[in-house]
Amino acid sequence: RAKHVEWLQSLAKRMAEKALDTKQVVELSPMSAYDRRVVHMALADLTGVSTRSEGEGDDRHLCIIPDAAAS
Repeated sequence: RAKHVEWLQSLAKRMAEKALDTKQVVELSPMSAYDRRVVHMALADLTGVSTRSEGEGDDRHLCIIPDAAAS
């Protein structure tokens, strides 16, 4: 489980960098509520991006939003 969390945190940071570089919203694949929470928490203190869950049921996924795209 710890390795899975590390992998999710690494993914979150890479995708946040992509969102900042491209100034576009990055949508991750659908994932469990626990996995989404890990990603939310990994990016909570990162300046320049915010996260939001979208979708319903098994299609619920995370969006990483660069601040430039939010305004």
